[in-house]
This record gives sequence, C-alpha cells and structure tokens, in this order.
Amino acid sequence: MVWADEQDAGRGRQGRRWDCPAGEGLLFSVQLRPGLPLELAPLWGLNLALLVAEVVESLCPGFDAWLKWPIDWVTAEGRKWGGLLIENQVRGSFIQEALVGLGINLTQKTFKGLP
Repeated sequence: MVWADEQDAGRGRQGRRWDCPAGEGLLFSVQLRPGLPLELAPLWGLNLALLVAEVVESLCPGFDAWLKWPIDWVTAEGRKWGGLLIENQVRGSFIQEALVGLGINLTQKTFKGLP
C-alpha cells in the first residue's frame, strides 16, 4: 500500500484528473492479487466500492454513502466525495494483479477545472 498526503496528477476514469490539496483527502493505492476469472472483474470492482461505502457509513453514523456507477461515491444530493480506479493485469483469462487507487474527499472545498 502507498498513501499520499496530496495529489496533483491523479488519474480518474477516461483520462480525467483527480487533484487534492495537502491534508484534504484520504488518498492511497494498494496492489492486490485477486486471481479472479476475468468475467468477474466488473462485479469485483463494484463489491470493492460497496465495501468502502459500508465502512464509511459505519464510521460516520447518519451519513448515506451512495454509489454512482461504475465506482464513484456521492452524497444523497449527488455530490461526489470519492472514487475508485482499478487497473487489472490479466494473464490468460484471470485477473492476476490489480492496482486499486482510492481517493476520498475529507475537507476539500475547491476543485481544479470546476466552478
């Protein structure tokens, strides 16, 4: 696992950027070796996202962690508060390794490129 205090060149889906000033988010990547059949990749990613949502809800009573397809988290009002990016390494028909990047906004109020 590798964690960061800030992120100024993070990657999201479809080449989007993910930036977070120092101390305003929880940012880390972890390498996993799931050994799963390739056809389970979408379900596996969704389960990881649901697991994180459940953990956040258990740590923050009264907070509803909604999932936005495919693997982003939003508030009940639709404001994004985190995301997950999974890069799988496939061998044959199995996911041998996966790099899972996770970013959760804790106190960030401004976002580069957005009003």
